[in-house]
Amino acid sequence: MLLRRPDWEKHLCAYLDANAARPFEYGQFDCCLFAAGAVDAMCGTDFRARWAGQYTTAAGALRVMRRAGWDSPGGPFADALGGAIAPLQAMRGDVVSDGENIGLRWGAGALFLTDDGLTEMAAAVIVRGWRVPHG
Repeated sequence: MLLRRPDWEKHLCAYLDANAARPFEYGQFDCCLFAAGAVDAMCGTDFRARWAGQYTTAAGALRVMRRAGWDSPGGPFADALGGAIAPLQAMRGDVVSDGENIGLRWGAGALFLTDDGLTEMAAAVIVRGWRVPHG
């Protein structure tokens, strides 16, 4: 089971700072890879190998997800973190979804990856989340 390190905030902030302006790119730094990288920063465990670098388009991402048995971009996080939580239960550092994209609960809202890099959106867009447990 993945658990946050005691100093998870330091590692997560460094990850977010290093990738703040990095644009969306399928298979290299897309919404799932961004969120999985955040989980890696918090927990010290990288579970992206099943899909990182294996696609370059939305259709390719969908094929990789289906081959892995996932029906949505939230699939890898449900496998790694457990069942979904209600939107209002998501806390800082938890993985969240707006129904199409995967992001990270942060501040008063959530961070999602766009063509311009990390973009903060209102918490109202969150439709589900996955808890990144504390150790």
